[in-house]
Amino acid sequence: MKNILALAFLLFASFGVFGQETIIKQSEFDTIFKNSFRWRSGQPYRETRTQESVFEVLPQNDVSDVPTKFIPPPRKTLIRSVSEHVPGVGYRSVFEFDAASLKKRNETVKIGDKTYTREGENGEWTETITRIVKPADAIRIRENVTVKTGIEIETEYKFLGNEIFDGQNVKVYAKIENSKSIDSRNNRESHHVTTTKHFYAENGKLLKTESVKEIRGENTVGRFVAKTLYEIDPSIKITAPQ
Repeated sequence: MKNILALAFLLFASFGVFGQETIIKQSEFDTIFKNSFRWRSGQPYRETRTQESVFEVLPQNDVSDVPTKFIPPPRKTLIRSVSEHVPGVGYRSVFEFDAASLKKRNETVKIGDKTYTREGENGEWTETITRIVKPADAIRIRENVTVKTGIEIETEYKFLGNEIFDGQNVKVYAKIENSKSIDSRNNRESHHVTTTKHFYAENGKLLKTESVKEIRGENTVGRFVAKTLYEIDPSIKITAPQ
């Protein structure tokens, strides 16, 4: 009898959690996201982002229905970036790329119209002056771009309920995108599914985003998992490299 009651309790609890998931309007999703950035207005903040991607070629059969003999191994890539911002002063960012064929690290500091960059941890800094693109120039640039791909997108917005993140209660919202694209150059079709979750504190702060994207072509599949953490840090200072 105790086992039956325990099972009934677990089922009830499960239905209580999953029952929180509801479909919402885009306007509600966008408003919550927009308002979530008010908490960091005028304050130094940090964004830490990681992205792992895997690209695979799938086995294909030839005319004799025999699978192809050589399938290249999956290509894996890890990207990590940390950017620190002081409103009204500038920002500093570190970008790291790690793949089997290439590893690199770039660092950028921007203060006013000056941008400082360097390769690696001990590279020499290079200073440049940022050129402001005039609206007319931007229009001409856009006019010269040729779109090669047609895309159909279906988007759904949801409230997924409450979770515990970093020791605090958070509200989780999701944007789910299903799309199909056709490359006009070769008429090849690919399917994309992207689920992006936003984790908000009870006061509306955006604490984290998580995104999972899968792209399937005729004989390929790519999967991208990204996570971004947002935090205020009054100790952040942006200064020019020496």
